Amino acid sequence: MKYNWEIAQADDEFVEYAASFFNQYPREILKILSTRGINSLEQIDFFLNLRNISLNSPFLMDGMYDAVSKIRETLDRSGKIGVFADSDLDGITSLAIVNFMFSKLGSKIVYRFPVSDEGYGLTRDIIDEFVEKKIDLLITVDSGIRDIDQIEYAREHGIEVIVTDHHEQGDELPNALILNPKKKTCSYPNKNLAGVGVAFKLAHALCLSYLNSFNKLFVLVSKSDDLYDAAHVKNLIVEKKQHGITDEELKVYIENNTACIVADTELLNSLKHQGYHIADFIDIKSLLESAKIVYELPKFLSGIDKLLYVFFEMQSVLSPKINNLLYELSVYFALGTVADLMTLSGENRTITKYGIESMSQKNHAGLSMIIDDSKVNSKFISWNIAPMLNTPGRFGRANMTVDFLLNSNSENTGELFFEIKELNEERKNLVNEEYEKLLNDIENSAIINDKIAVFISTIDEEGLTGLIANRLVDKLSKPVIKRY
Repeated sequence: MKYNWEIAQADDEFVEYAASFFNQYPREILKILSTRGINSLEQIDFFLNLRNISLNSPFLMDGMYDAVSKIRETLDRSGKIGVFADSDLDGITSLAIVNFMFSKLGSKIVYRFPVSDEGYGLTRDIIDEFVEKKIDLLITVDSGIRDIDQIEYAREHGIEVIVTDHHEQGDELPNALILNPKKKTCSYPNKNLAGVGVAFKLAHALCLSYLNSFNKLFVLVSKSDDLYDAAHVKNLIVEKKQHGITDEELKVYIENNTACIVADTELLNSLKHQGYHIADFIDIKSLLESAKIVYELPKFLSGIDKLLYVFFEMQSVLSPKINNLLYELSVYFALGTVADLMTLSGENRTITKYGIESMSQKNHAGLSMIIDDSKVNSKFISWNIAPMLNTPGRFGRANMTVDFLLNSNSENTGELFFEIKELNEERKNLVNEEYEKLLNDIENSAIINDKIAVFISTIDEEGLTGLIANRLVDKLSKPVIKRY
């Protein structure tokens, strides 16, 4: 078989242009970025200088406003919230995020995940358990997008449902509030979120809803010569930008909208002296000084774009409680995202970087035992942490991983660690033995037209036969069917 390789080429003209702004980096770095499709100054800055500013607003996700409203309404009336999670590491880390979020809000959730041989997805029996426990609102994590009948059954029993998922939708959607970047009507820019990423976005949105700035319109104004540029921002979303606005047009806009005006000190004073009706205003210089922020703004920014950059940075800096919460949650984001083999680009890369940083500080007692003296990076997660923590779920014992991640400071964390470690060794041995056995017995396997292989496995655990099938696919370079 012949392969036609297409070697990506750097845009040399752009690289030279970028080098004038990023002269602290060798041109070789800029060339590599260019070959990877990073061909704007903003993209280079976000890639080389990870900041919270590179995160998308969670409210860009279709259904997020309604989901936050429904959760807050349920909490306000002391309603009971249930969570259903998938049993793999993406699902369990999603559960960990939601559990952590509600615990910070002073609310305890009832959670459930598949155990033993229950398989994937919601079932009526599981919903009956939620009904028995008088759950008012059910949140699915890393699942639910195809559970049409089950969710309808829950609604028939008085349970409202929020689905957070990242799997492809079918022809029909469940009758629920749906958070899923892959939903056909969702315009969220990052389609590569894992299930844990959607849960993270829900947590972020819920936190933002408690700020005084929530749902408040900010108008950022900069001036060049005799004209103004303006940007309208709400809930970390730039709703529009306007260039070349006259003094009269700006005045009409401010008079007709309830908005907070953001500008530099000189311009703010000028607007106030001109008699503008300003509902509120923020002085960027004062914000920088009060927050004691010292950093160099990207050289390529000017005017309204520079103002937007500082404003978004300040929104993060001036919300330390939210920042700290997201930092703690980033550990679960990194685990679930890497374990589910999602692309580490854009905000996935940013949040995973923070998660790895937090993990390395050994703030989580259980994970610290796995890490020991190792250097944590995405490879270590994918080769060491993820396989180990996914193992209990492969044996129908996901409760071990749930207890390990959610109750990291309990007395039995160490005992759980050794149990999971031992089970992981058993998993490795079983897979290796069965793989070698099937490979040695290949003459008795059904090979159809040299294009497909059928193997009969004696192993009961479906999670293990999948691993064996994958290894056989790699060895034989053809599809493999497993039979029990």
